[in-house]
Amino acid sequence: MEFMLKDAKGGAEELQQCADSGVRCFQVPQNTFVDEAYVREFEQAHWETASPETSGTWSAVAYLAAKSLAAKLQVTVGIIGCNYGGSSVSCWMPESDLQAHVAGHAYLKDYQDATARKTDAEMIAAYNAYLAYHAGWTERMER
Repeated sequence: MEFMLKDAKGGAEELQQCADSGVRCFQVPQNTFVDEAYVREFEQAHWETASPETSGTWSAVAYLAAKSLAAKLQVTVGIIGCNYGGSSVSCWMPESDLQAHVAGHAYLKDYQDATARKTDAEMIAAYNAYLAYHAGWTERMER
């Protein structure tokens, strides 16, 4: 979702005609935790109308979906950009989709290699270790 419109195939052309798209966007500040800087950034955030100057950094997927919806329904459609890269798209796809496309096979193999010969107890222990790590990280960030 973080992939920007300006970087999409046909993105430069889309930016030249986006002003009439019927799409607006509110970008949520990217910050790992709420602190004073985040509060200041959020206070400055606002809804933007589509233009070649503003829309280039919007999510390409969100913009194109919103544009299609706006045209179909003949209404203005708002995007809330609250995306922060760092997870693989494979995490958000059904396994059947990964199996159906050659590009997804590498993700399935990586998962199979990572979990091969591990018992349920070992998988649960690894997950519990992750939860403990995450709880500690959250505690450190809240100080």
